[in-house]
Amino acid sequence: GVTRPGIILATRPRAIVTSPTAATIRYTGPLLDLGNVVILEPRAGALFVLAGLDVVYGEAGQVIGAETPIGLMGGLAGVNQQALSPNGDGAGVERSETLYIEVRENNVPQDPSDWFRTDKDG
Repeated sequence: GVTRPGIILATRPRAIVTSPTAATIRYTGPLLDLGNVVILEPRAGALFVLAGLDVVYGEAGQVIGAETPIGLMGGLAGVNQQALSPNGDGAGVERSETLYIEVRENNVPQDPSDWFRTDKDG
């Protein structure tokens, strides 16, 4: 019964999560009931909250580039090592994990689909 202003994406077990853009890491670690979280600040006043990670990478204050690995999803990876590929093509692994993405601008929730492509071919 909890409603949140973000989107939930299905991922493969042990999928690598990367930063969508250059940003400053503002927080990594557990947060409320969201599990492990990475909060990115791509520009002043804007925050990306990525939650549901099993492992988080980086430290608060660190400036990272686009596509920098920021975390790893949970679950058991299959025998196929392609399960760790960034896009999962040919991995043959079910998408059983969920990544929550929330966007805030000046602490006001925004529609994440205005900021992120929501289809693979986008």
